Amino acid sequence: MPLADKFARILCKQLNQLLPSCGWRCNGRIGRGREAVDVYGKMTDKAIYIEVELRRDEPLTNVVKLWRAIERDGHTNEVILVHAFSGNYPPNDAHRLNAMFVGEQMQRSCGATYVPLDFPYRPRKGATVAGDYRRRAAKLLASLIRDALQAF
Repeated sequence: MPLADKFARILCKQLNQLLPSCGWRCNGRIGRGREAVDVYGKMTDKAIYIEVELRRDEPLTNVVKLWRAIERDGHTNEVILVHAFSGNYPPNDAHRLNAMFVGEQMQRSCGATYVPLDFPYRPRKGATVAGDYRRRAAKLLASLIRDALQAF
């Protein structure tokens, strides 16, 4: 199983412990389309999509696929995108800055909420064993997501 899928499963489990009313699922479908996000949940009248960037080269594609689905399906302000950046994306990283810029434009354009988050996890390329380090990072990220969602 790929590193990103392992991380998403642990994150999903942690979120279900912290915010069980949201019914968190891994690989949640976006609207009526075929695209999926790392983790999906629902809070009152809002769909919450979580994309975790561990090592990808172009995190903005995750924002674009959600924005395209929002425009196609007409979700508008019923959507929250939590975009979590690992320690592999420092604040001045061009890929990160591009993704955040597109996320902010999506928010202005269609009313969806874009929430970028940082967490200090730095998985190594090709790492096969990350066990407790991965679990601790997912647990920390779940807490950060819970705290960010309290505003909604």
